Amino acid sequence: MWGTPVEILSIEETSAIAPAEPAGGMVGLANPAAVYCLEQGYAYEIRKKPDGSEYGVCILENGTEVDAWELYYRNH
Repeated sequence: MWGTPVEILSIEETSAIAPAEPAGGMVGLANPAAVYCLEQGYAYEIRKKPDGSEYGVCILENGTEVDAWELYYRNH
């Protein structure tokens, strides 16, 4: 007469379960500096510093490389 037994998890137990990654990779907000760089028609690259941190670079038509956030803030 009883249905299928189920296990009830507490909040502590469920918070330890990592959410599944969406199909197709990461999901998030676009970097405004990168978007601006590309909208201006420039190339955008992510570079890595020796310490492992990353930063974005806009490559202008004449080959000049500018930090993406510097370019963004210069014009906003």
